[in-house]
Amino acid sequence: MSFYLLWARDVNTILIVEDDARQRASFVAALAEEYLVTAVSHIHDAISFLEQHKADAVVFEMTWANGEGIAMLSHAAGMRPRPKVVVLTTLDQPGKAVKAIKLGVNEYLMKPCAPEALRLAVHRALADRL
Repeated sequence: MSFYLLWARDVNTILIVEDDARQRASFVAALAEEYLVTAVSHIHDAISFLEQHKADAVVFEMTWANGEGIAMLSHAAGMRPRPKVVVLTTLDQPGKAVKAIKLGVNEYLMKPCAPEALRLAVHRALADRL
């Protein structure tokens, strides 16, 4: 008689919000080996997902002009437990980065970013459990 002991690894769930299909696929591929990844193309889809499911971290592009990024941050901030937030942006404006961090962003990356840079940012954000 044989016995098998299986350990269920506690896998973190990552939600990626990216409107560019190629980049979204690249981000999913970069994270899928370590995490359970869900990807959507719009902020409103992300908010709908978060209303029904838990995510340990959310990765999205911060759009300042239309307010969607602020809506995403506000929604994440109100969740318990609050997911870690990794923001991607094309804006190289230090003031915006400071504002994002004050709003609860854990990691802030410039686009385009290499998949490895995203993986490391998510890892750092999840390691920051304080």
